[in-house]
This record gives sequence, structure tokens and C-alpha cells, in this order.
Amino acid sequence: MEKFHASITYDRHLWEVDVQGSRGYSRGLEKAGLLTKAEMDQILHGLDKVAEEWAQGTFKLSPNDADIHTANKHRLKELIGETAGKPHTGRSWNNQVPLALRPPALCCPNLGEPRGQSAQQWSWLPREATRRPP
Repeated sequence: MEKFHASITYDRHLWEVDVQGSRGYSRGLEKAGLLTKAEMDQILHGLDKVAEEWAQGTFKLSPNDADIHTANKHRLKELIGETAGKPHTGRSWNNQVPLALRPPALCCPNLGEPRGQSAQQWSWLPREATRRPP
């Protein structure tokens, strides 16, 4: 069943958006007093390492990584320990998924009619995922 629900083959391309979303959310948690400055700095440093690994092509996916959010969360926990769970305080996939899909939706709402060169980076998306409803 997990293999059926896994989306990592598609959403692995959204690693940068997911990392940036976690960075912003962590900053918000610190401003709200839910993270200490030290915890936020530790999380941001860990997310920098996660992003570096994706950018260099050295990020190792685990068989348990069904999606980009889980993959990044698991790796962050390996890097910084239990503090890695704190950026998910009050956050759900209902927050993460729209954030991750916003950039491709804005640059190319229909891959048949891409808007500019940035649309090329989203060409891996299934065409159905980018079409507007009639």
C-alpha cells in the first residue's frame, strides 16, 4: 500500500520549495516563541545541509521516504536529532502540499502553454497535474 501512495518519484523535484517552506515556518515558530533562537539556528543549519545534499546529488532516499516532506524530515532528524520534529508544530501536509505546488502552478498552469523558461524546470510533472479545470 505504501508503494502505491508514494509520490517521491514526482515530488523529489520539489526539494527546494519544501526546504524553503520549512525554513520560513521555523522562523515563524521562533517569532511566536515556540522555538528558541538556538533551536531555530540548529534547524536552519540542518536544512542548509539537506539543501546542499539535494543540490549536489548526494541526498540518499530511504525506502520509507514516501514523499519529499518525509524524506527531508528524516534526513534533518539524522543531522540534528529530536529538534528536527519541532518545525512541524502546528503544521500538516495540508500546509506543505499547497506550498510545494504553488511554484509550478504559477509558472505554468498548463504545461502545454508554459510561461517562460522557468516552466522547463517543471516539465517532469504529469500534464494532468498542471491543467486548469474547465
